[in-house]
Amino acid sequence: MRMPGRWWRSAVVRKVLGTLALGALAVGLGLATDLPLVGAVLLSCFVSGVALVVQVLVEVEHRLERVERAHDRQTAEVTARVADTFRQANDATRLVAQIDACPVGGELTRGFVRNAARIDADTPPLVQDLARASVDRTSTFLKELREGEAKYEGEDTEWLMSLARSARHSIDATTSTGLQGPGGDVVSGFWPSDRGKRYLRAQHQAVRDRGVRIRRIFVLERPGLAADPAFAEVVREQTDIGIEVRVLSARSIPPALSASWFDFVLVDDTVSYESVLGAAIGTAGSPSIIETVLVLRPDRVRERAVRFAELWEAAEPFTEPFRDAFTRPVS
Repeated sequence: MRMPGRWWRSAVVRKVLGTLALGALAVGLGLATDLPLVGAVLLSCFVSGVALVVQVLVEVEHRLERVERAHDRQTAEVTARVADTFRQANDATRLVAQIDACPVGGELTRGFVRNAARIDADTPPLVQDLARASVDRTSTFLKELREGEAKYEGEDTEWLMSLARSARHSIDATTSTGLQGPGGDVVSGFWPSDRGKRYLRAQHQAVRDRGVRIRRIFVLERPGLAADPAFAEVVREQTDIGIEVRVLSARSIPPALSASWFDFVLVDDTVSYESVLGAAIGTAGSPSIIETVLVLRPDRVRERAVRFAELWEAAEPFTEPFRDAFTRPVS
C-alpha cells in the first residue's frame, strides 16, 4: 500500500515524531548524567508521555475554541432569525389590527391586499406592471390625503363623483363658464355631457336621500351667456333637483378675490376640490384645467369657505332682471 504524498504533514505523524524526538533527547540526557539505561528509558517514557499529553490537550483546547466560536455564531444567527420572525409577526399583527380598526373599511382593505397578492409570477409582465402602477398610485394618493393635499395632473372627475356620493351636509361650488373642464363651456361642454349628467344624478341623490345642501355659483365670463336659452336650461336642470344656483358676472368679482381666482368645490366644509387653470394648447387665451387638487388642511379649507361666502353674497339668483343687467352695455 502506497503512502500518500507528503505524509509527514499529517498532524498525528508530527505529534509522534515530536514525541520520539523528545524521548530520544531524554535518553541521551539520562545517559549523559550517568543514569543507568533503565532509568534513562523510564525518563524518556515519562517525558514523551508528558509531551504527548500536552500536545493532545492543546489540540483539544483549540478544537473546543473553534466549536465555541461556531456555536456562538450559530446561536447569534438563530437568535437574529427568531427575533426577525417575531418582529415580522408583530408587524403583521399590528398591521392586521390597524386594518381591522381602519375607518375606510377593514374588509375593503383586506380585499385590496388579497387581490394584489393574487398577481403572481405567472401573470404576464405587462399586467404586473399595470398592477404595480395602480398600487403605487393608490398608495401615493392615501399618503397625500394623510398629509393634507392630493394632486392629479390634469382633470380628475372621479374624485368629483366620489365627493358627491360621499357628501353628508353640504356642497358649495364655483363654476367658471370660460373653462375647458368641469363646469366650463356650460352650453356644449361638461354639463350636457355624460359625465355632467352622472354628476348631476349623484348630486340629486345627495339632496334627495341625505338632505345635502348644494349651492353653485356660475361665474359668467362670456358676454351674452346670461341670455342664452341653453344656459338657462342648464340652470333649470340644476334648480329642479334642489340645487341653489346663483350667477355672478366676472367683472363683479371683488378685486381681492379675482386676483387669485380658481374654481373649487367645498364638500362638508372639510375637503376642497380645486381646479388649477392654465392656458390650453393651441388656443388663444382659453384656460383649461392643468391640475386637480384635493385640499384637506383645515386652515386652507376655512379660507375656501370664507371665499365662497363672499362670492355667494355678491352673486344673484338667475332671473330676468339679472340677465338684462349682465347683457346691458357698460356705460
